[in-house]
Amino acid sequence: MIFALAGFILFLVVMAQLLHRRGSQSAAFSRKILHIGAISVSAASVYLVPDRDALLLITGLAIPVLGILVWKGFFRDPIRGRRSWGIFYFAVVFGLLLWFFRESRPELIFYPMLVLALADGLAALIGEWAGKGSYNLSGDARTVVGSAVFFVSAFGCLWFGHFAFAEIGQRPFSGFPMTLLVAGFLTLVESTSRKGRDNIWIPLFLVYWMFLAPNIAMGDLEILASMILPALASWMALRMGWLRADGAVAALLLGWLTLVSPSPQWVIPALVFFVLGSILSKLPPRSGTSSSRNAIQVLANGGVPVLFLCVYFQTGITAFLVGSVSGFGAALSDTASSEIGSRLRHHTYDIVRWRAVPSGLSGGISWSGTLTGLGFAVVMAFVVVAIQGVWNTGLFAVVIVAGFAGNLIDSLLGSLVQAKYLGPDLGKWSDDPVNQNDEPQRGVKWITNDVVNLLAVFFACLLGFLIYKAL
Repeated sequence: MIFALAGFILFLVVMAQLLHRRGSQSAAFSRKILHIGAISVSAASVYLVPDRDALLLITGLAIPVLGILVWKGFFRDPIRGRRSWGIFYFAVVFGLLLWFFRESRPELIFYPMLVLALADGLAALIGEWAGKGSYNLSGDARTVVGSAVFFVSAFGCLWFGHFAFAEIGQRPFSGFPMTLLVAGFLTLVESTSRKGRDNIWIPLFLVYWMFLAPNIAMGDLEILASMILPALASWMALRMGWLRADGAVAALLLGWLTLVSPSPQWVIPALVFFVLGSILSKLPPRSGTSSSRNAIQVLANGGVPVLFLCVYFQTGITAFLVGSVSGFGAALSDTASSEIGSRLRHHTYDIVRWRAVPSGLSGGISWSGTLTGLGFAVVMAFVVVAIQGVWNTGLFAVVIVAGFAGNLIDSLLGSLVQAKYLGPDLGKWSDDPVNQNDEPQRGVKWITNDVVNLLAVFFACLLGFLIYKAL
């Protein structure tokens, strides 16, 4: 059986290459047929092949081969002409799932591969055929029809997939609302992924939800409300100019991850950061540039704290929860320092070189901004203790220390490694280049303000985690 399945996949690869020679449209069609066929076979193989160790061995051998073939240009996007790494990503994720779940939980391999095969493949096929109503959230265009097909197909795989093999048993999600939520979540993940990385994120996020679902003690109406409320909040933030379209989608995904959980009350620190940070950014006087956050900015500030929170939901280890709220404390503290400090326009100095710098420049600090940052770290600490319902001096202190330390690390990184450019006025430093191809006079070009925010928030999460573990 294993050789028959491998032969079928090889046949699809050969056919895809033959069609590729006939032009870009045939190539695009053949790639999706290969995608659907190969990944569907991989999904079924965990029940069709008795020796799953042999399946793991073959996958392990195939991964480096596929990597070399993609690198050599054997698999290319027929429309954009770039290397197509999706098939390599799929093989790596399939291998990882086989390694961890081939004996204990084969359904954690079957469902992610089935959704990736059918929902993603059919969405691309039908979306390209329809060809109307396109949108772009990530740099790779999608169609409204394609996303609708993905949602319906994903829901169908999750609701009816257990009929494929008797060994599967029950549906991965017992209730209709939970299945609806996960299908919608995966649809948004697919719509915001680029360069084939949906082959990574779709399976991994589905595994996450399948693990978490049994621990979510929420009724169907509560799950529906938890779907609708973040969607409304993201839409309102978009309308008010707090978020751009891609930022609203990123915020919605983070909102669902925090709210649909065993402990939905821990969405409050994220909500406090988002609301207060957005209000602070809109205080007068405002600059002429838009302060609406995009997806990268949303994830740079909230992605790591939500990741720590998700680990807490899965493991129940309190230190991960403390790390999460410390990260939100750092994000709020840094935002407050920047927004209030730049508006008060007190003397600003580079935190390392201690030279006067323009107000608002990364790496610059002022007494007003620093004290404001400390004050808002205290605010987040009060919020966390209030959610817990009992006074906890240790927790209160950890959130303040880790949150404010993250703020200071942000300034240190901003001074030492963030890219700096000379503006049109000679000697005036700026965080942004005048022209897109300008090289920085200081720092590293790819280390932008968003990268610095991400690293600083990660530092705060890790520091809060380690301090709480040491107490």
